Amino acid sequence: MPLALPVIMTGVRTALVLVVGTAALATFINGGGLGGIINSGITLFRFEVMVAGALLVAALALAVEWVGRLLELLVRPKGL
Repeated sequence: MPLALPVIMTGVRTALVLVVGTAALATFINGGGLGGIINSGITLFRFEVMVAGALLVAALALAVEWVGRLLELLVRPKGL
């Protein structure tokens, strides 16, 4: 188990980033979220609003990636 833990945490980190990226699609089923900003920008032809929403989603995904990487380093056994 100690040798598998870094690989497991890498998979969890990747899955979390994918969830954040695809959560923007929840706006199409009235789920709200940052996808609403992107959709409003597309609907209103306000590309600066659309880019702002996309940048917020990307920043959130990068933050989750960073936190996941920190957790991955914390749970890694010493000596690996």
